[in-house]
Amino acid sequence: MGIVDFTSSLAKHETAGRCAAVARVCAIVVGIVFILAAVEKAAAPKATMLAMESLVSVMSGSQLRLTIATSVLPLSMIELALGAALFAGVAQRVAAWVAVVFIAGASAAAIVLDRTQPEHPCGCGLSWLTLGYSIGIWGIILRNCMLSALLVPSLARQNA
Repeated sequence: MGIVDFTSSLAKHETAGRCAAVARVCAIVVGIVFILAAVEKAAAPKATMLAMESLVSVMSGSQLRLTIATSVLPLSMIELALGAALFAGVAQRVAAWVAVVFIAGASAAAIVLDRTQPEHPCGCGLSWLTLGYSIGIWGIILRNCMLSALLVPSLARQNA
């Protein structure tokens, strides 16, 4: 192995290390967002319950309302577990894929909610991120696209 080969190998290793570090930092950021959103949903589930009720407004009845009221906590727990996995780097690539699917589903739900009940909050659990201001449907979509974009380095890693 000559000096040129060694230098080339070292440069590839350094680049891979930087890419891995970027993927970890981005996953940590998204993990923190998921964790804080889960905590906010669990602490104040009313907005999420209203959003979920609006999404299933075609169905009615007290049984449905009870089901919705009891489903906010499991949703928060799933979001918390996903955030913790991203934060800790556990199965980072799998967690990133699940997070992207989760974000896409939340985006679709927000669009449906905006079209059917625009006066209701999205129930995202991210009011801390917007300082309590309503950012509208396009703000929600943009925020979710940015969160998904932060996960691209984790999805692209070969050895994640």
